[in-house]
Amino acid sequence: MTARFYPNAGSGEVVPIGSSRAFGLLVLLTLIVIPTGFDSQYLPWFCVELAGTGLLIGLWWKGEPAFALHAWRAAGALSVWLSLSMVLAAIQILLGTTESRFDTVRHLHFFAGGLLLIPLVASAYPALTATASQKWTPVAASAFLLVSLISGSLGLLQSNSAEGTVAWWPFIYRNHFAAFAVLVLPVLCWRAFLGPTPHWGAAAGVVVGIAGVVSSASRSGIVLLAITLGAFCVLAWLRSRGERKLVPMAAILLTVLLGAALADSGVLSWRMQHNASLLEGREDYWQASLRMIRERPLLGWGFGTWPDVYPQFQTNDTGVPVNHAHSDWLELTAEGGVISAFALAVLFARSLWLAGRNPGLLGVPAFLILAMVDYPLRLPLLLFSLVSVLATAELLQRREAP
Repeated sequence: MTARFYPNAGSGEVVPIGSSRAFGLLVLLTLIVIPTGFDSQYLPWFCVELAGTGLLIGLWWKGEPAFALHAWRAAGALSVWLSLSMVLAAIQILLGTTESRFDTVRHLHFFAGGLLLIPLVASAYPALTATASQKWTPVAASAFLLVSLISGSLGLLQSNSAEGTVAWWPFIYRNHFAAFAVLVLPVLCWRAFLGPTPHWGAAAGVVVGIAGVVSSASRSGIVLLAITLGAFCVLAWLRSRGERKLVPMAAILLTVLLGAALADSGVLSWRMQHNASLLEGREDYWQASLRMIRERPLLGWGFGTWPDVYPQFQTNDTGVPVNHAHSDWLELTAEGGVISAFALAVLFARSLWLAGRNPGLLGVPAFLILAMVDYPLRLPLLLFSLVSVLATAELLQRREAP
């Protein structure tokens, strides 16, 4: 079991057939889940849940049900957060403490899909770490960022609004595109400049990602991306050895400058001049969320019910429908109680520890910080990406542990 669960596929060992199949299924699910970055409905996400359930049945049929338990245990804090959210949602439904059973059931399936994705990532892990995957996965991520950049750029050209509120396909909101870029760019930086050999496809992805975030005018994304890449350079410098450690640092700096130079900063300049506040009305959402938490601190109002409860606590009625608190941390706490917030805080602390050991994972805590001022955790595509990256990182850390 140990040899199968943590094989060193990147060192030339033969990748098991089951691992290749799981990798193919993971790619197929990615193609299914991608449209949910634009559409917030969760129906395509159920495909992830069904695939995970099928994997568990297959493991049981082969007499290896403990494999899933090993995967969840290896994922640690991620598994705890997702499973605890499922339990809280089930309790809310059974006790009737939720304002909408339908929305809470839908979110229970949402969290279940994330939990069942972990064993699938573990099954595909040998293929994910194989040489071929390390070569082509960064290229695929770079191409995905390029498609989003082209989509957003065309939208800006066609938009009559100076503010440029356009979709960055498959993301409907600039901050969601920025969240994805923040998550994957440190990984691409690591693969491009600090791997065994330079990877120019990953370097191109870094340039495209930086250009896209600046062009999207996501101010929180720009600030967080700058801090993340700065921290990446510091940690990479501390981990580097030898006289040539200045070379990758110079390459990273040149890549960042190139991405910023290629960006269209017109919308960003407009937003800085006309929208002075970085909060953009979030104060009322956050204050209302805090009042919700004080009203029901233990079990919350029910997952997915924040839009229904918000009108009871809002202080400034602008007549505009509000669907999210623009803070996943506050919204999840209002919906699931302080226990849910504590589990998310443990996950954040764990991500910081992993990032300290591998600078390529700095995007995970940065993603969770961005979730404090926006709602990336509520989109299936972004949760899919977070679970895939973090579960793979946990498996890698487990393999390298003594």
